[in-house]
Amino acid sequence: MPAIRMIYNNEKGMVLPLGLMFLAIIAILGTTAVIVTTTDIKIGSNYKTSVQAFYNAEAGLARAEAELINDLNVDNDLSNTSFEAISGTIAIAPSSADFYTPAGFNNIPFGAGDYTIQFKNYAPDPTAPNVYHPAIIWVRSIGTGPNSSTVTLESYLSAENISPWNNAIFAGGGGSAVPITGNVIIAGSVHILGEGLPATATVFNNQTGDCRNNSTTVPPAIGMDGTLASKVDGGASSDLNAKFRVKNGQVDMSLGVGDIGALLNPFKGIYVTDGDDGDGDGVNDDIMLGGAASIYADKGATSAKAYDLGNYNTTLPIIDTALLDANSLNLTATTEVDGWGTGLNAGALELTGKHKEGPTWYRPNINKTDGTNSIIFNSNTNLLIINGIIKAVSLNISDNITYAGRGTIYTTGTAATAISGNVLPDTAASYPTTNVFGVVSTGNIAMGGGAQILLTGAYYSA
Repeated sequence: MPAIRMIYNNEKGMVLPLGLMFLAIIAILGTTAVIVTTTDIKIGSNYKTSVQAFYNAEAGLARAEAELINDLNVDNDLSNTSFEAISGTIAIAPSSADFYTPAGFNNIPFGAGDYTIQFKNYAPDPTAPNVYHPAIIWVRSIGTGPNSSTVTLESYLSAENISPWNNAIFAGGGGSAVPITGNVIIAGSVHILGEGLPATATVFNNQTGDCRNNSTTVPPAIGMDGTLASKVDGGASSDLNAKFRVKNGQVDMSLGVGDIGALLNPFKGIYVTDGDDGDGDGVNDDIMLGGAASIYADKGATSAKAYDLGNYNTTLPIIDTALLDANSLNLTATTEVDGWGTGLNAGALELTGKHKEGPTWYRPNINKTDGTNSIIFNSNTNLLIINGIIKAVSLNISDNITYAGRGTIYTTGTAATAISGNVLPDTAASYPTTNVFGVVSTGNIAMGGGAQILLTGAYYSA
């Protein structure tokens, strides 16, 4: 019994120390929870402000794209000292060495912060750092959010003019015929839509002509005719930034020696239909090559490349006949012929030089004027002076002619416009600035002749 009493009478217990230990542990856990919660709150807050800054930086990039598009639409140049912003013209100092901020593009308020837009120009040639590419630029957007959070985004932007008028040849379908066929030397881009045609239809069949990325006079492999080049204002170009595109259809180069591009001056890209390479030879199956034909390009040369513009809405322009009818000199019912019956016959317009029938010379001259629309053709010199819009039933240019002025011949009949002679400006280096000639034909345009003819102008067939 004494031992039992000693146990019950021992007041040196462990309750208080254990309790204090539990309290200490709880305090530590509570403090840790507070610290973790506070840290999470700070992380969440920082994340929120960084996201806001990121959104502001993205908004700056979007604004920069809109401003750059506006600048291109006004002057087609991102590299000059005049920046055509949406708000007006801003003087800038282009540089390929450092980013610069145009006036009015600094700390633009947005949301719970602001953004700053900066540009840096691109100089393709390292040896000429002050010669900038007109359609390529670096963009930096600095977005600022709450609590001085910042995010910087940089983007490399490249613009391309895909307007139908920015091509040497732009074709829609082709009706029952191949849109481009024959023996044609083409300097510049080619864009064929192949609308309404089977994917296996041939849309380009240039047998002995070449597609070239230059307008220099280095015949025959990569140059163009010297006479033609001399008529173009701005001089010859060794790089036309040419691309070859076929949205739907095939390219048949199995006959002849025609090339697309050249080894020393390739196209910037060749893109044809779906780009399949079923036989694994590295060539797009929609391009059929012969033994003497070749294709050369920086991108999409002999490798299989698909049409690169997808379903972007690039369509053949529509003839606004109401506009043309209302603003033209109407010759569709007019006759002005020589004694042989050549010239303008009931709206059928033939431009040809003087001709001798037996002992007699005939001169199919034309002289018609109505306000700002006029057409004067001298068959002794084969000079066409044209201004405004001239409406005729058909057009046949059966001889070499030169032209002066700025005018368009618009034909309304179903007969094909026939061109079998050279059509060049009368003076050197005057196209397309001083002298401009155009043909709008509701029928096809057929270019004939025993040899390659030389043309400058805009030729449109519905």
